[in-house]
Amino acid sequence: MAYARLLVRRAHDAGLAVGQKNLAGFDGTKVSYDFAVAEECGRYRECASYVRHYGRRVLAVEYRRRDFRWTCRHVGARLPVELRDLDLSPTGVRRWC
Repeated sequence: MAYARLLVRRAHDAGLAVGQKNLAGFDGTKVSYDFAVAEECGRYRECASYVRHYGRRVLAVEYRRRDFRWTCRHVGARLPVELRDLDLSPTGVRRWC
């Protein structure tokens, strides 16, 4: 927690936003994270946990098409949801709902 607070403070001092990546049960707003990147929150049905802490400031990333479709149907109206290839390659899959 102390290290996370230090990173957040340094980022904010530099004028940068800083985000929590994964760890659905953790409320990163307590250390002043600005947003969350939630990988496979649809697959594991965790998107609501991030929304509870961050509201609309969540980017959901899915790697399987069926999880992407499910996530789009259930949270796509409230959150940006992206389908990506697992390697995150520059020419890989990129779809949004």
